[in-house]
Amino acid sequence: MRLYGDALRRLGYWIPKSKSALVLGLLYELAIQTIHTCLPRKLYRRNAPPDRETLLAIEFANRNSIVSYYNNTPRMLWTHLKGLNVAETRLPSRGLAYAYGLHPAPVAVLGMVRRGLRYSDVAIEYTKQPNDMLTRGHCYAMRSMAQYSAGDYASSMKSAETSIRLLTQAGDPYMIFIADVHRSFSLWRLGETKRSIECALSAFSRAVRLGEDASAGGLLLAMAWSTNGDFQFQQMRACFRVSEEDPLTTSWSHHAKGLWHLRAGRCSEAVDSLQAAWNIALRHLVIVPYTVCSSTWLATALRREAETVPNDPRHRSRLLRRARKSLRPALWLSRFYVSERAHALREHGLLLRLEGRTHAAAKQLARSLEVANEQGDRWQQTLSTLELGRLQAALGDPEANRRVEETAAILSRIEDEISEVVGRGAYDQQYNET
Repeated sequence: MRLYGDALRRLGYWIPKSKSALVLGLLYELAIQTIHTCLPRKLYRRNAPPDRETLLAIEFANRNSIVSYYNNTPRMLWTHLKGLNVAETRLPSRGLAYAYGLHPAPVAVLGMVRRGLRYSDVAIEYTKQPNDMLTRGHCYAMRSMAQYSAGDYASSMKSAETSIRLLTQAGDPYMIFIADVHRSFSLWRLGETKRSIECALSAFSRAVRLGEDASAGGLLLAMAWSTNGDFQFQQMRACFRVSEEDPLTTSWSHHAKGLWHLRAGRCSEAVDSLQAAWNIALRHLVIVPYTVCSSTWLATALRREAETVPNDPRHRSRLLRRARKSLRPALWLSRFYVSERAHALREHGLLLRLEGRTHAAAKQLARSLEVANEQGDRWQQTLSTLELGRLQAALGDPEANRRVEETAAILSRIEDEISEVVGRGAYDQQYNET
């Protein structure tokens, strides 16, 4: 990240060195992009191709944007907009196509997924004439990231698979891993548990062999989600190292560890790990869907721990206050990162139920189920249906018990499928070979 910044500075571009300068720079680039969006292209685009130095500046800004995604969200937005704004002042180029192809991931941070996908469509068209498979593969990887954030899991999976096919031909293992992560995430959401685990495990083994530690961290989280924490965390975590300069991967590792603890009933240890994951995200301002979810899961772990101490009202009350505090940012941010909406709403409903506010709880659980149904998120659908049914049964709904039994049977089948995959000898052998 520093190398790209120094390179841009040597080319004559201003680089913010402080937080306040970064905020001002981001506001400036946002204003420029707003002008570019509103005005006809002929008013800001010169009728000349970019020169060599401009092409270098666009390339460095694009690459810096990808690297900054792991380190600092405001800097990622600034450097992406810088490259995009510079590229748009010249005739279309490969740099402009790449910047447009990157656009879905940065603007997803602002909840502007539709805008990002429109720019991605233009980028893909730009890459067809010279048959630039590498740039087109990158475009589809970024699309899968944005579509996952928006809760469009079927489209995210298709984009990820297209990216993997193109990048396999072009030879870019790093971006293939980004597509692998979102393919696994989306398969899990769509209820294809077995395929999700197998995809994550295969890609994890490949990442470790190639020394792609950041990719291994993302796939470790994919394993934790796909298996509901029922995996051999310690053995897999020992297969790769995490740099102190990579807060996103560090946060992922803590998150995966928290889900592993939670699955085993070690609620206090899960709280510590998930709190560490969320603290790292806040300290480094890495606010993306894969860190926001740690805030929701932290609330889940705190609530479950509170449920284990019914005979200690004061301790239970403290845990529930912490859970509400943790859930507050998740509820707000899930309006932008829709993939986290169903979980956050369900957790809100469960906290309300513990407080005795059953009707308000039922409303939040129903909203959670509605969101999961809209997204086709079978995992969240199952969990929200189960919790809503339990609450309705407690309120006297005669049909609720039947729904609870049916949903519990579905959840049991999913758990059996997880056990079938993770219990195989091939599973142990695959990561032990790494």
